[in-house]
Amino acid sequence: MVSVWNDCWQERDLLRKVGDESLLEDNHDFGAGPDTLGPYPKMNWDGKKLKSITSVLRDKRGKAHGLLCINLDVSGFDQLKKLAALFLGDTLLQEQPAPLFEDDWREKINVFVQKYLQENQKTISNLSQSEKSKVVVLLHRQGAFKGKNAASYVGDVLGISRATVYKYLNDRNDQNASSVRSKKRSIRK
Repeated sequence: MVSVWNDCWQERDLLRKVGDESLLEDNHDFGAGPDTLGPYPKMNWDGKKLKSITSVLRDKRGKAHGLLCINLDVSGFDQLKKLAALFLGDTLLQEQPAPLFEDDWREKINVFVQKYLQENQKTISNLSQSEKSKVVVLLHRQGAFKGKNAASYVGDVLGISRATVYKYLNDRNDQNASSVRSKKRSIRK
């Protein structure tokens, strides 16, 4: 062993040190094999999982004269993987507690908008103005604007101003009013 960087064995003096013999048998020939071995799993002395990769060092003639071994402690990633599975996995999730969410109009808006986007295979960034107007009208029909500052929140979610939200609602009202006027005219005739 020629050098050790960021020594993962530093807590155990009796393990690997500079000057130690290789743990490979002398008769192993790396001349015909690949230049890179791995990545492959290893186990550290303290039980932590390692991922390792080894490169065969060759001279100008291509003869193997050493190995560069890199060992990465991935045990922290295992903990992160478990944590991610806990938060992202569906198997451990409970239903939203009703007392916390029955009056949460923001959550209802979020769910409605995401459902609309999924059903229409869209993202907020690629919704047209007419589609955003449609979402605002649909939200209005669902009673989404009963909450204080709901128009501002809907605007934030859709990436439009509060004034644009009100414009879309007024446009809908104007359309409904003209439809009613047309019906009245046809009835009079």
